[in-house]
Amino acid sequence: MKKIVYIDLNDYADIRYLKEFDRKNILKGLNLIEINEVKLARQVAGYLKFKDHYDIFIVSSNKRVIQEIYSIYPYTRLIYEPKRSFNDIDKFAKELFFAHTFTVCLDISYAHQNVIREFHLRGLKVIIRVNNQVELYQAVLAGSDGVLGENLDPVEIDSDFTSLPIIVAHRGVHDDQVENSLKAAIKAYSAGADYIEMDVHMTQDKVIVVNHDESLGRTYDKNLHIKRNTLKELKQAKQVLEGETLTDSIETLNEYHKQLPKDIGFLIETKVDNKRAIKRLGRVVNSMNRPIMVMSFYPFALIHMNQYIKPYMNGFLVDFKDQRMNFEVLLKVAHKYRLFVHPYYKHNKPEYEIELKRRMVGYSPWGYQKVDAFKALKKGHDMINSDYASLMGHLPKKLITETVLFYQINTSLIIGLKDELENKLSFDSRILFNNPLGLIIEDGKIIAANETGEAYIYLTHQETVEGVNITYATDLIKIIVDDIHNFKGV
Repeated sequence: MKKIVYIDLNDYADIRYLKEFDRKNILKGLNLIEINEVKLARQVAGYLKFKDHYDIFIVSSNKRVIQEIYSIYPYTRLIYEPKRSFNDIDKFAKELFFAHTFTVCLDISYAHQNVIREFHLRGLKVIIRVNNQVELYQAVLAGSDGVLGENLDPVEIDSDFTSLPIIVAHRGVHDDQVENSLKAAIKAYSAGADYIEMDVHMTQDKVIVVNHDESLGRTYDKNLHIKRNTLKELKQAKQVLEGETLTDSIETLNEYHKQLPKDIGFLIETKVDNKRAIKRLGRVVNSMNRPIMVMSFYPFALIHMNQYIKPYMNGFLVDFKDQRMNFEVLLKVAHKYRLFVHPYYKHNKPEYEIELKRRMVGYSPWGYQKVDAFKALKKGHDMINSDYASLMGHLPKKLITETVLFYQINTSLIIGLKDELENKLSFDSRILFNNPLGLIIEDGKIIAANETGEAYIYLTHQETVEGVNITYATDLIKIIVDDIHNFKGV
């Protein structure tokens, strides 16, 4: 099970004692300050900028506070904690991006796998505020990236996942299709991928098209250079697959968008870093209503992306072997430009991943080959970007069960477990807190209990892919036990 960030509110950094913390040299690591006043926010941001205290959490329920701090000192780790309820996660996510934050602190009522996965699909991190041990289990089982709590004991969950990492089809599923083609993208969707990775360039007449290389020669029957030719000219070239010339031509990013369902995300690598091209890409991307992440190797592209690609998370492609990047610089850049970090898997630095994820920075190695891709499933990455999405996409994205069950003593109660496609799944049960009610669960049924009251369980389900065993856990399940003579039902 992936480790989550635990921030103990006993170590809460009250702003009144900020300077005292500084003098004691403990204003580092995972300190957190809560600020809701704009005037105070400006003062704190100024102080943090002066001392270069970038490695600190600031949480606020006031978006103006977050915006003010970002404008003064954009390297701070900013967390928004809404005080109002919301239903539209996509709309809410875009509000967060516009407010320059990619971490949200939610009430325990939102601690469910289906909710948190929707945030993760948009590149956002989720922290849950918890008050007791039960809520801590609920937050961990829901898949939260961190918790805010006080005087809580660590919990251990018997699973690898609460839900799968985001599965990305690298250039689509192209085992029998042309890479980056619309057909490869459609096949990726059918295979169950969460995202399609694609590469984009800009034509001479300023149209964004999908292709990996800057010229067409490797996968088309004409070797035309994209930026030197118009879309009409490029459309004359036809795709070639294993020596056979097809009828399909190059597709625009808009054509992709129009032909694919809105519930699959786009992981877009821009192959150009000039301001004009990024601005044009932003016009296309900002009009799309789907999960989107734009990424690049080029530092200047990241700057332009932050300016013109507004409502979405962006990504930084790195190869730690060639780019000797200082961790401090990487962390600052990630927070300033709201970036996922995408390192080449062969030169991955696990120590960087641990520290970045402690600071709510998404991490997604790319380039995994077949065997390594399946082993990577259990490494706790936020995304798996590989050519083997078709073999991973069939795995359950999430497990669905009742989160509250009413059990009458001396009866039998069936427990159900399904995946997101309503397929019934096998499972084992895990009873928490040393089974205080004496529950007996056999063959997917509660068959006995010694006492009335409340008990808590979760279910585990195991899948095997390419010889790799993967264990899932469900949301926390509350069982209300009553005597059959007193039971009143729901």
